[in-house]
Parts: sequence; structure tokens; C-alpha cells
Amino acid sequence: MTGAQYFSKLDASQGFWQLKLHEDSTKYCTFNTPFGRYSFLRLPFGIISASEIFHRAMEHVIEGLEGVRAYVDDIVVWGSSVQEHNQRLSQLLQRIRKHGLKLNRAKCLFGVTEMTFLGDKLSGRGVEPDKSKIQAILDMPSPVDKTGVLRIMGMVNFIGKFIPHLSAKTVSLRELLNHRAEFKWTRKHEQEWKMLKSTLTMEPVLTYFDSSKSIKISTDASKDGLGAVLLQGDPEGWKPIAYASRTMTQSECRYAQIEKECLGLVFGFEKFHDYVYGLPSFTAETDHKPLIAIKKKNLNEMSPRIQRLMMRLQRYDFELVYIPGKYIVIADALSRAPLTCKFSDVSSTEDDVRMHVNLVVESLPVSDQKLKQIVEETAKDPVLQAVIDNLNNNWVRSSCAQFYNVRSELSLADGVLLRRDRIVVPQVLREEMLFRIHEGHLGMENCKRRSRGSVYWPGINSDIEKVVSSCEVCIKHQNGQAREPMIITDLPQYPWQKVGTDLFHFHGNEYLLVVDYFSSFPEIALLSNSSSACVIQHMKSIFARHGIPLVVVSDHGPCYHSREFQDFAAHYDFKHVTSSPLHAQSNGKAEKGVHIVKQLLKKASEGKSDPYLALLSYRATPLEHGASPAELLMNRKIRTTLPFRIDTKQDKMSNANIRLKQKALQKRQKTNYDKQTKMLEVLSKNDIVRVEDANCWDKKAVVLEEVNPRSYVVKAENGQILRRNRRSLLKMRDTSKSLADKKGEEVLVSPEEQAPPSTLSLS
Repeated sequence: MTGAQYFSKLDASQGFWQLKLHEDSTKYCTFNTPFGRYSFLRLPFGIISASEIFHRAMEHVIEGLEGVRAYVDDIVVWGSSVQEHNQRLSQLLQRIRKHGLKLNRAKCLFGVTEMTFLGDKLSGRGVEPDKSKIQAILDMPSPVDKTGVLRIMGMVNFIGKFIPHLSAKTVSLRELLNHRAEFKWTRKHEQEWKMLKSTLTMEPVLTYFDSSKSIKISTDASKDGLGAVLLQGDPEGWKPIAYASRTMTQSECRYAQIEKECLGLVFGFEKFHDYVYGLPSFTAETDHKPLIAIKKKNLNEMSPRIQRLMMRLQRYDFELVYIPGKYIVIADALSRAPLTCKFSDVSSTEDDVRMHVNLVVESLPVSDQKLKQIVEETAKDPVLQAVIDNLNNNWVRSSCAQFYNVRSELSLADGVLLRRDRIVVPQVLREEMLFRIHEGHLGMENCKRRSRGSVYWPGINSDIEKVVSSCEVCIKHQNGQAREPMIITDLPQYPWQKVGTDLFHFHGNEYLLVVDYFSSFPEIALLSNSSSACVIQHMKSIFARHGIPLVVVSDHGPCYHSREFQDFAAHYDFKHVTSSPLHAQSNGKAEKGVHIVKQLLKKASEGKSDPYLALLSYRATPLEHGASPAELLMNRKIRTTLPFRIDTKQDKMSNANIRLKQKALQKRQKTNYDKQTKMLEVLSKNDIVRVEDANCWDKKAVVLEEVNPRSYVVKAENGQILRRNRRSLLKMRDTSKSLADKKGEEVLVSPEEQAPPSTLSLS
């Protein structure tokens, strides 16, 4: 631009939308609406690569033209004379017409002798800094105390290596920092300060923007205002390109500190938009560490104000880094001596954020009357007031510790304390809210999910658990407990050592089943009745064939629980073990045997075949380990209607080998069974439980003893003695601690995952 006297600037109308997307690219620019899905046909604003793509297209348009430069959607033309300028402008306009580029006439400048481009002033005198980017320094007021002097000296020393004879230029100011010196601002100090401000706004301190070098923005927010500085990497250090500061509006002054810091980022980015928009990447510095964690979260996990501010930052590709405040001296000094802002300069940001917050508050499922009550009680709640005080200042960890872990998600909107978009409920209203959450007697997890879209307080999940656990209606109609992992029974050492027995009904008749635990060999007998005497008579017949077992396992049926059967066990000298009533799985071997035999009889009946041959075929068919029930019991193969060669010299399977194979089979069965199981808590003597009866938990009882693994004897409220499996006993939670006991208690909580919005309405 050497010798340039006349300038023109052209602005592309609706910039990116002038570039058509390839058909393959449109599917990647699809968005949802209430009316269906739509795809952009032209390059949309907001995607990170858009600026670079458009800039490349503009470079293609002006390729080969002298005295023309483009930066994204702006084109500048210059000439040393009117004729040269007009000739170059004419060539540019012809090229623009050829490529079909549309211009925004309102933003175009033609034939001017002075103009601003990328933050610099272009004129016949050359390139000069635009006053707007140094105004924050030029208008910075003089210090009024030693702290103010210390602040500006920190800023000056940060870039002191670029200031010639810095020590000589700051003699008077440094004298004020002597701890013995009294602060007194004189004309000498004022002159030195003005000279320093002038130095900070000229070369070699101030530098020109170069997009090929590293760029970073430092921002800060104080109680007085916002400060930002645009810095460019240099072999000797970071040099400032532009400064910016402004005061905050009354509503912005009421923001939480984290919201002020986020607002400072937005202010810095938008102030230096022309420099950083479209850069592949740049760095942003903040001295507020919680902002780093906030940036990594999803938008729906942020408080309403931060959510809206972060949305304004999404168009920039930047890395946010934490720098201790003592090293962000320029931004800190600017924020504490800000320029007085014009309302029009900040109204769009403030209005944008305010409308978003109001939208969130108005969309809360709460009536105006209840919202007013929440506001009033929040103002009276000492804990919530302390939280609000901490929000407006740097949070002290020891203060309101129960809210500390979620502090970055808290905000204040119209007197309502929010965590994200959930109302933080004052102490006095929490019991009422718990009642509303549990309306309809929803389950524990449903109540938690319902609350996550509406209300919050520390320990809310624990309170919900106590309310649901102590609700008589919910307990009575609670679903059955999960299956417990399989208990593998010890395998017998030899056949007929342990047998299981049960009765079953088929085609109007009662049958007795006795099955061997070792061989799975079944014996059945048709009963004339189900009395103990009849059952015992047939069991004696079976024992006469195979011998008396050591152990007989049965359920708790009347015929097995009688005095007559106990006498039979004593006389025949076997141990009688019973399973828990109403829990057939405890007598699993016999239950499985009943299922197999009934299937054999049912199929034989429908196929009009001989049921005895069906039973014979099962006894003679090899099991998974390779031997049949008959072979295991009798140590020989039995003859069936199927021909086979009898080998008297065949190897006999040893009991040890069979037991090894059976153990492997049991282990595999347990692995499959345990996939959908859950271990229940072991009960102790005097534990209070509910007993499952007719698919509800209506009966209360106390545990007396554990008679077998997972089998307990309990005493009901009416004095009845019962024996039940652990799955049929629901342990009662200790809900003696009420919400009133928790008042003032500090409960450390961790941030919960955001759940879908609930339908909870507070009215």
C-alpha cells in the first residue's frame, strides 16, 4: 500500500450464503425443526470451516488483480491517484459481476482518503492504529491509591521489554510504591502516566495484526467492568494488537462471578471479531478456573445465562486455558479502569441473555403463585442467601460446602436460584415438593427422573429414597425382588445317596416322583390320594428296589411336613431336608424331574403311544456328560426297543469322572443363570421385613433365624410363624431420620447427569 491515497471497501452481502453447497455436502448441514428436517443448500454461518472456505473463494475471485486485498467477506482497493484507484475498482467490479458476487451497498465505501480495515486506519500517511483499539488505554483514569499504581505498573512491566528506557520513564511512579512513601498524585506523576499511555499505544509496543502468527485473547471481569487485550506472538514475547474495556450495566453487575467471567470472554471475542473469526485456532486466557470445566460440558448442562453466552462463542475455534490472575495483568488493569459503555454497545448481548433466561424461567413447570412463594422463601433461607452471596464473589470452599461441587451450574434469575434449569427449593418447601414428586406413587427411579427436570436441593435423591421406602402403599405393591445367583449344590459321591421328591398332577391323577441327584434317574408312582400314608407306602416300594438314600429333599407340602413322615424318616434312618414354602426353586432337582416326566406323559398321551416306553427311553438316553441315567444308577446299559450290541468288556465310567463332568455342567449353567440375578442382603436376627403374599408385601414380620442358606423363619405381627426364602422377604429401610433432622446439615453431592425434562408441575 505504499503511496496509496484513495481507498474503497466492498462488503459481500449475506457473505457465506452466496456459496452453493455440493449435493454431497448438504446432508452434513441438516437441521431439525418442528416441521421436519431441512438441509442447507448454501454455506451456513456458524460452522468452523465456513470462514476459511469463503476466504479461499474470495481469493479466487480477485486473483491477479493489483491493489486489491480480501479478508473473508471484505475487499479493499487502493490507488496512488484517482485514475489508478478507479481503474482498479472497475476491474474488481467486472470480476465480481463475472462470478455473480452480490455486494452490500450500505457497507461499501468508494473513493475515500481514509478508512478503517481490520482494526487499522488506512490513509495517505500509511497504516495507523485505529483509535477504537487503543481508546481503552488512552482514556484509562489516573490511579487514586497505591493499589492502582501497582496495577498499572504490572501491566507496563508485562510488555516492558518492548519499551525503551522503561526504568527512566517510571521513576516517579515507582517511588509511590515505596511502603514508606505516602500516596500523593502530583503533576509529575500525571505527566509520566500520560507518557506511558502514549507509549503503550504506539510501536514498538503496539503491533499490527498478522494472521500467520500465534494469536491469543486475555479477558478479565471485575466488579467495575470487563477488560480484554488481543496479543500476537513475537520472537521476543507477546505484543498487544488492541485493547478493549467497558463498564457493566446494572443487571450485568448482578451476575454471578462465573457469569461475569463468561461475559468477559464474549466481550473480548466480539470486540476482536474481525481478527479472530475464521482463524483455524487461537488461545483464550481466563483467570477463572471453573470456566475451563464449564466449556467441556454440553449446553444443556449449563445455567441459562452461561448457556446463552457459550452459544455466542460457538462460532469461534479456540482453546480456553487457565492463567492465574497475577499473570493476566493487562486485562485485569483494563477491567478495573473500564471505559464508560454506551447502552447501545451492549444492549444486544444483554437483551439476548435476558430473553433466554426469561424464556427458561417462564417455561418452568410452576404456577405464578408458587413461583412467588419460592422467591419469598429463598429470600428468607439463610443457606440459599449464603449461596447467592458466594455466586456474586469468589466462592470459598468451606462456605455452603453442600453446593460447592455444583457451583458452576448455579445462577440467579428473578430471585429464583437455579441449578441449570432446575429450581433450587428452599428448606421449608422441600417436604411439600417431595409429596408432589411422589404423587401417583411412582417408583424410586421414576421419582428421581421426575425431579431432575424441575427441582433440586443437596441430597434430594436420598430424600426421595426415604419417602418412597417409607410409603406404605408403595411397599405393599412393590415388584418382586430380583432372582439371586444360583447356589450350586454339592454333588453326591455315588448313586442314590441323595434324592429329591415331589407330587404332581396329570390328567386328574396325583403322581409321586422320586429322582436321584447323581444319575437323574426318575421313579414315578400313581397315587390313590395325596396323604402322607399313601406317599410313604410308595416311597418304601421305591426304596426297596434301589435302597434307602442318605438324604431326601422335598418341598414343604402337607404330606412331607406331617408327623407321620418325620417318623418314617427316623425309622428308615435318612435325613429329611425341606425347601422354603412358596419357593419351588429350592427343590430344583425334583421340580426339573416333574417337568421332564410331565412332558413325556403329555406327548405320549397326545401321540397315543406307550408312556412306559417313553419313560424307558429317557432313562436309557445319554445325558450331556455321555452316560444315561440308567447307566449311572445301575452301572449298565438297559435294553430298549432300539437294537444295540451288548459289550461285556466295555469300559465303565467311574463316579469320579462323572462328577467332574457334572461339575463343569453345573458351572456353565450357573454362568448363564447368574446373568440376570442380583445378590440380596443377608438378613440378621430381629431384622424387620415384609412378607410377599398374593403378589403384594402386606404382612410385616421379624426375622427369628436362618435355617438354611437364604431360608428364614420369621414371626408375623399376628404371631404366625412362617418359613420363607430370602426373595420373599423385603427388608425394611431405616427411615427414622426425617427431613427436619437434616436441616442445616451439609451434604456433599456430586453433579448428577442431566435427565430428560419431567412432567412435574408445581402449582
